[in-house]
Amino acid sequence: MLGPKWIVLAAGVALAAATMGGAAAQAAPPDILTTFSPGPTMPGTWREGPASEPYAVNTGAGTCAPGGSRTWTRQDGTDFTLNWWTCPGDAARALADEAFATRLRVGNAPGAVSYLGGADAVFRVREAAIRSWVQESYSIQLRTECPTLTFADCAALSGAPARQIAAGLPGKPQVTGLLPPFSAIVSALVTFWLLTVGATMLVRWAIRPRFDAGLTDPRLLPVDRTARALRWRHRGRRAAYVIGLASILPLLGAVLNRQDGVVVFAARLGVFLLMAGVAVALFVVCRHPMLGATIPLWRRIRAARPSPRRLLGSAVLLVLAVILSVAPLAAIVVLMISAWSSRAAVAG
Repeated sequence: MLGPKWIVLAAGVALAAATMGGAAAQAAPPDILTTFSPGPTMPGTWREGPASEPYAVNTGAGTCAPGGSRTWTRQDGTDFTLNWWTCPGDAARALADEAFATRLRVGNAPGAVSYLGGADAVFRVREAAIRSWVQESYSIQLRTECPTLTFADCAALSGAPARQIAAGLPGKPQVTGLLPPFSAIVSALVTFWLLTVGATMLVRWAIRPRFDAGLTDPRLLPVDRTARALRWRHRGRRAAYVIGLASILPLLGAVLNRQDGVVVFAARLGVFLLMAGVAVALFVVCRHPMLGATIPLWRRIRAARPSPRRLLGSAVLLVLAVILSVAPLAAIVVLMISAWSSRAAVAG
């Protein structure tokens, strides 16, 4: 008959075993990483060799734990290696951003094509083609070294395996761009407008005095319908300006991410043309002689009398304009200069 101490000890051992078993089961990699073979997607006869020792990858946002490494060799001497790491959320995003920054600074290797919609970056390390991407909490790296092929053909070999592995992993490959997503930019602009302009307009509309002018007086001429039409035309012209400026985003995406493929480039260019066409159509439809009338200079100066409130508002708008327009352009210029300097150093 076991005593109470032995019963408690046995329960503790059982609980620890169950916890370790659950952690081991949770840490198990997806089946695609352990069952993958390059044979179905890469022509030739492949033989799997000994795996190399996994190592950790340290990022500024965390450390990616070593997941595993598998290596195959084809009869013509081509080597194919699959490496993966398990990363926390912040570390995975940091790796994706770092890959994009490196691709922007030094450019994709000549002849390299993205097979995952711009999420996979291809670099040349000596004679090997490295294709890497981040998906959920996994960082995947495919290394291909082909002694008998050009670099472009060698890099293309890992395209189909990348799609197969990405289809078997949870989630979708993370795509990092220079600009935030279009929906995030629009949401930020709408929120900023509601907090700064919308709230003020709502308060002014609520406290605005309302008078019944009495339309029976023959000396009064009702202009409500005309004024309302002019207001909507003015709003339409403002919307045309906003849509026209926003159409620059897909155009920048098409120019800066040409490695994403012809289809993605054509889609982004089509979105740009559609938004630009809508902006032009709105501007043409909402034209009105009253809206385009020139205001005399003396009236502009009189209407723009300086006051502390206007000066403060102008200063705030100037700072926001500098941050939102000059800062991204300065970042692009810095990256281009660093890319040129690195290429010059390599060429020297």
